[in-house]
Order: sequence, then structure tokens, then C-alpha cells
Amino acid sequence: DNQLWFSLTGDGAGSYNFQTGNQTFYTHQTGISSLVRSNQVSSIYEDFSGNLWIGHMGQGISILNLYQKSFSSFRHVPGDPYSLSENTVMCFNETNDGMLFGMDNDGINILYQDANTGERRFEKMLWPDHFYTPVPLSIWNIAREYENDYWMATNFGLIHSRKQGNNWQHQQHILAQDQGIRLRKIFLDENHNMWVGTHSGLFLFPFNQRDSMNYHLFLPDQDSPGSITDLEITEFLVDSKDRFWIGTRDQGVNLLQSDYSDLNLSGTNPPVLNFKVFSAGDNDHSLNNNEINCLFEYYDGTIWIGNQGGGINILDPVTGQMEYITTEEGLPGNNVFGILSDDQGNLWLST
Repeated sequence: DNQLWFSLTGDGAGSYNFQTGNQTFYTHQTGISSLVRSNQVSSIYEDFSGNLWIGHMGQGISILNLYQKSFSSFRHVPGDPYSLSENTVMCFNETNDGMLFGMDNDGINILYQDANTGERRFEKMLWPDHFYTPVPLSIWNIAREYENDYWMATNFGLIHSRKQGNNWQHQQHILAQDQGIRLRKIFLDENHNMWVGTHSGLFLFPFNQRDSMNYHLFLPDQDSPGSITDLEITEFLVDSKDRFWIGTRDQGVNLLQSDYSDLNLSGTNPPVLNFKVFSAGDNDHSLNNNEINCLFEYYDGTIWIGNQGGGINILDPVTGQMEYITTEEGLPGNNVFGILSDDQGNLWLST
């Protein structure tokens, strides 16, 4: 229905109609429970039932029913063991019978429905005693590979979790023999090759090497033009034209110069990666900020780039031209953390 939906750090949530130009905003108001819990938004996720889950910085979760446009919410309640364990939610994913919440400081919270009372309850995911578990336990991303199979990007390694009935089994993989490495983003392609973006380089786990968890590591190399430009990898996208895009923390967007399907991902040798870079500059082919939070392909083939401080940069991959949506064009905030679409044709942003 030509609507762009967004949730905003500091400014609530809202929608923009591309045909009419009308904007509607949902903001937190003290004492009004039907609105968003807080104007500080850290994550956003749409489930299969048409609910939009919005994670807040310090204020729990808001749930927006996309059909009724009504909000409900959850948060930590001191003394209630079945409430959220904390109020900052960094990421979401679904199980067949509930939801997983990646927390800023407290690992994973699992939402389930009590069989006897029908009430929704939260419980903390328990980790094996032999796991390296620092404080805090930060979860940055949850990727679902199969129906009951998940990978988690954390500050305590790459976690592989399988749900079997009501129980979970976990494996911990410490990358590069460094317990302090922080993982930011996981991308699984259609052939189950896994790319992991970290604060210490780009990791590739070819599917054929999954049993041994052997990986290839890609680092910036000033002597190798076309290498990845930044140690800190924040986002991945393979678009409808088979182009492979990678967002970075400080060096803009890297675009693979060949088709993604042409990469040799057999696992024996590292694939040859040759990137073109889109970075901040002073012309209409440049980003307005190099810190990339999210990448999204719009229905017209343009790439929407959410960044830190620059709002949305819209790149035409064919011409290289860039357009911008910022507070000057009516966007309530310039820090865009996530963009997703729903089955009604809406786009949702967290900023």
C-alpha cells in the first residue's frame, strides 16, 4: 500500500505514504499503554503472524499488530521470574512455538505460552557449564538455518543452538582463538554457506567444511586493491541481481565485483573477493556517512542503506547515483538501524 514504516530512537515509530506524502507517528506518552514503550529503539522484527516486534533501549518490547495498528508490550518486572530478564533487546527470531530475544547483557530470553494458564512467559536460555561466558552476555544477531536450528552472533563466540522438543543443545565456536572477539552479523546463503561479520574481520564457513568448522578469514589489505576495506563488518545482502553487498563500521559499503553465484565456495581454497567501495564524499555517487547499520533491496532494485547519522542513502546500482532521506526530508531521526518489509508492502525502519 505504498507505505514506509519506521521506528525511531528518540522519536517513536511512524509511517510515510509515498503517494500522498502523508506521515503518521506513534510515540511514547507516559500513562498511555496503547502506544510504544519508549522512543529509543534498538531492533525490529516481523513474525509470521503479522506482528511487528520492536526492541527498546531500556524499556522492553512493543508489539504492533500490523492489521489493527495496536500496540502491546513486555518489560522486566522486578521480582517476577517470568518477565523479561532485562529491558534492552538487540535482536529477535522465531521458534515454532514462541520467540527468541537476544539481549544486550543477559543472553537469550525465550517467550513461550504456558500450557496450563495460556499466559505468555519468559525464561532465560541456559548455557552449558563448560562454555566461556563473560559478563555481559551480549547477543547481536540470531540467524535461523533450519526449522529448529539457529546460529547466534555474540561476544562469547559463534553459538550453534538446536531445539529438540522443549530442550536446547548448544555448541560454542571461538573464532581465531580469541575469546574477546565480538560477532555482529550472520548471513546464510541458499546453499548454507555462512558468512560471519565481526569486529575483527570477515569469516566464511563453507558448507562443505561445516563439520570441521574450518573457515577462511578476510582482512583489509592496503597492498591488495579490492580487498575488504574494514575490520568491522556490520551487514550482508545478496540482492535479486546476484550482487553481494557488505556493510562496514567505518568504511562504507563493499560491493563484490563478480556475481555471488560465481564465487568458488567449495571450501578447499578461499574464494577470490574483489570489491568496489561506496564511501562518504561530496558528490552524488557518495554516501553521506560511512558507518553502515543495514542494507535493504527495495522493490524497484535500488539499495537502501541505513547508516549512523546520515539517515537512508538510496543507491541506484545501475547508474551509481545516490539519493538521501534524512531529517531534512522529514525523517524523524538520522540513525537508521534496520529496514524490513511486511506482506502488506510496508517498509519498517528502526532508527
